[in-house]
Parts: sequence; structure tokens; C-alpha cells
Amino acid sequence: MRTKFFRLGIVPTCILLLCIALPAFALWVQIPVTANGIYDGQRFTIKVTDHEQFKQFQITLAPASKEVSPFLNGTLSLIAQDQWVASVPVAEHREKGIVTYTFRVVPGALAQSSFEISASAFAPARGGPSPFGTAMLGKRKVEQLMGGTIFTIKLSDFATQKNLGSNCPLFPGKAGKKGSVAVQGRVRTKLASSLASK
Repeated sequence: MRTKFFRLGIVPTCILLLCIALPAFALWVQIPVTANGIYDGQRFTIKVTDHEQFKQFQITLAPASKEVSPFLNGTLSLIAQDQWVASVPVAEHREKGIVTYTFRVVPGALAQSSFEISASAFAPARGGPSPFGTAMLGKRKVEQLMGGTIFTIKLSDFATQKNLGSNCPLFPGKAGKKGSVAVQGRVRTKLASSLASK
């Protein structure tokens, strides 16, 4: 009899522990950005211009109904002719709560390449050490939380159609030379000859 009551007591205890533990798991939500506009409280403005043989992208995040997270990571995933080329971190420029990313890509790599911005969740700092880090947001000190939002931008959604599907100067025998610069930005990537010769 005692064993039966003991077993019945375990079930609600396990449910209670599970409810307490669930909020600790990080929740990331992915949102595709397909045009200039507001996404999850952030106003996106994406401009594409010609710069020599490159297409220059300027991606701006500004507060709409929500402040821009002080914990951002911008990553350019470069894919050309169905081959993964590089994953390039791009530095941000932040001024008065507005964040801008600028980088350049060869036209032949636009069709499949993308840019992602990971915006971590945050909350007012509670004092004491923070496991993930703290930052100033205006005059307030905030701390990084687990989870957040990943904004995904396909470069082809914003580039002109005439540049898609063109020969990619990343590879010899198509256009360009070995070691051609694939990406220009605050982080500059140059392909090694071994990669370019594939």
C-alpha cells in the first residue's frame, strides 16, 4: 500500500520539476526577411548598390516597436555553384540604437548565399555576475538571456535578376582567377588556391 502511494507521489513531483526546467531551455525563432519592413519589432532597410565588380549590401536595423538587441551576430553564408565557400562573420556598426552591416559579394554568388542576424534575448540586469554577459542599452544595463531571434536574408531577394545565375568568378575556367576575393566587408575573405580550383 505504501508503495502505491509512493508511486502516486512521484508523478506530480516529476510534472512540477518538468515545468520548472522547461523555461531554462533556449528558444530560438527564425524569421525570413523578404522585403524592407518591420519584422519582430525591428525595421529592416536593405540597400544594394554596384561597387566595381561587386554588389554591396547595406543592411540596417532600427527600433520599431522593440529595441534592437545589444547582443547581435551577423554571419554571411557564401554559396556558389552549389558549393559552400565560406561562413564569414560581419562586424556591426551601431549608432544611437541603429545597427548597420555592410559587405560586398560577387554577382555569381548571389543566388544561393544568405545573411543571418542572430539577436539574443535580453532583460534588465539583476546585479551580480551574468552567465552570458551584459551590455549598456542607452542608459540601462541589460543582460543576455538564452534564446532569441534569427533573421534570415536571402541575397537573391534583394539583388537584381540579371545578376543571378551568372558565371561565378570564384572558380577558374569560368571567370576570374584563383584566389579571387569572394567577399569584402569589415571582415575580408580571400579564397585559397586549393578551394578556388575545385
